[in-house]
Amino acid sequence: MVVYPPGTLFVGQRFQTKEQVQDAINKFHIVNHCTYKVKHSNTTRLLVECVHHDCAWRCRAILRTREQHWEIMILKGPHTCVSSLISQDHNKLGSQMISQTIHEIIEANPSTPISTIIAHIKLTMSYTISYKKRWLAKQHAIENIFGNWEELYNKLPGMLQAMQMYVPGFIWKFNTQPAYQDGLLDEGNVIFKRLFWTFKSCIDGFSFCKSIVKVDGTFLYGKYKGTLLVAVAQDSRNNINPIAFVVAEGETSHAWKVHIPCLHVLASCLHAHHNHQTFGELRHEDYWPTYIGPTMWPNPELKRTSKGRPKSSKIRIEMDLREQHNRVKNCPYCHTSGHTRKTCPNTSHGFSSRHH
Repeated sequence: MVVYPPGTLFVGQRFQTKEQVQDAINKFHIVNHCTYKVKHSNTTRLLVECVHHDCAWRCRAILRTREQHWEIMILKGPHTCVSSLISQDHNKLGSQMISQTIHEIIEANPSTPISTIIAHIKLTMSYTISYKKRWLAKQHAIENIFGNWEELYNKLPGMLQAMQMYVPGFIWKFNTQPAYQDGLLDEGNVIFKRLFWTFKSCIDGFSFCKSIVKVDGTFLYGKYKGTLLVAVAQDSRNNINPIAFVVAEGETSHAWKVHIPCLHVLASCLHAHHNHQTFGELRHEDYWPTYIGPTMWPNPELKRTSKGRPKSSKIRIEMDLREQHNRVKNCPYCHTSGHTRKTCPNTSHGFSSRHH
């Protein structure tokens, strides 16, 4: 199939799937700052029309069963409707579409800040999207590039075996628990519980440090909860030397009972005094040894139930509260008071940027 520029729509245009038809119609309306509604949709036919009754724009696409492709058969237009104010957002501009736009940016730098995504969408599409859309779009882009959380958990045992092969002196160990489905033991799967690893250089460097080990940690803010703990020591010059790390369910009493085996924990060897030549190179995934063992699952009990970006769990006190000002809040679209963004009468067709 031919790849058409965004915003292109004409009679006879062909697509491989129905999703591609819908994507082309969405991009057409995003470029032209208008919107539509679905009149009829099934597995063989798609009919859409303008949301305004006095506008004659409509589009009809069908599935040609013999050629097994979708084709636009009817396209009446252009749009004759005019909105009083162009909305800052578009109800057809979803997080999945935005993730396709920022794919190359996230692939080059997965830690790209949200502000960069805002500027990119405003420059390329002339829209200011909501924070929720930006955050979800970045998560979709990361998942499309690196895989979802469940796939990455399953790759973990194979990656550890590969590091043990290519990195001399690499030590690792992880704890799992049995997996159950419908109350029955699933022997082919296990649930991730804890992971420990370290490098030989970290262990060797510990012999030149003071005989005091400090353990600190930070929370994991991904899809699944957890805590990253690090064991460190200081040398004679008071430089911090990482010894080992552990990824566990948290600083719980049960985790301390297993004494956090420091010789088998996740190690971060970014210390400036380590010679990088002492570390082996982890080759591409195609050269990893074949992993033979049960499928690794993330712990469902640690899955975050709330959607959206992580929120602070700090317990607020009186000093954290700000004085309440009797200031009138204005609508972020038209900058007038008396209504909210969702009920703004000046937005394009009354749609809210909360749609994603």
